[in-house]
Amino acid sequence: MRNIIPAAIVACLTIAPACMAPVGASNDEVASLTSSTNTTIPIGVTSTTTKPVKHNAIGVTQIEINAPTNYVWQVLTNFDKYPNMFKNVKSCKVTKRDGNLVFTNSHLKSHWFFYDSDQQAVNDLGDAPNTLTWHTVGGSFSSLDGKWELKPCAKGNRCMATYTLALDGAPGVPTPLLSFVLHTMQKEIVGSLKKTVETDYQQRRNI
Repeated sequence: MRNIIPAAIVACLTIAPACMAPVGASNDEVASLTSSTNTTIPIGVTSTTTKPVKHNAIGVTQIEINAPTNYVWQVLTNFDKYPNMFKNVKSCKVTKRDGNLVFTNSHLKSHWFFYDSDQQAVNDLGDAPNTLTWHTVGGSFSSLDGKWELKPCAKGNRCMATYTLALDGAPGVPTPLLSFVLHTMQKEIVGSLKKTVETDYQQRRNI
């Protein structure tokens, strides 16, 4: 595998377990997330295989978005607009729709452990507007699964977005390092979603 591990990232290994926890997680929750080697998690349910998928790194990140849940869902499932929202996505096209399943092909910039520029994914929109699950078909890892969970906040038109990422298949890469990279990616992704949604929603309200 053609990877270069920056020395600065290796130096951060000692803080990687703490980075994996969602906001407000208890010590027990932190332990359960950071000891996830060979753990089966209930995402990627649209996988073409009937066998449970095991992952050696799992990360969970939460962020509050100042916009209604339905609006966040609309932006999140507008796959053609992903290059405008996520800086590491050069292009994203819907190649097929089959009921609640949406098949996408993305061209990505090389970063971290992603050495394949093309990524095919299957997205399950069956639990709209609350849960979006996806998994890759081929690519840099033997398995890469994601889950977005959107829930209305108690006050105002706000949404709590929880993003779970789980992966397996990076030979020779220590799990703590993989976990650190995973969480770093998540923070960047949820931050980009928040910025895009809130900017667009505010502009529409001002019209």
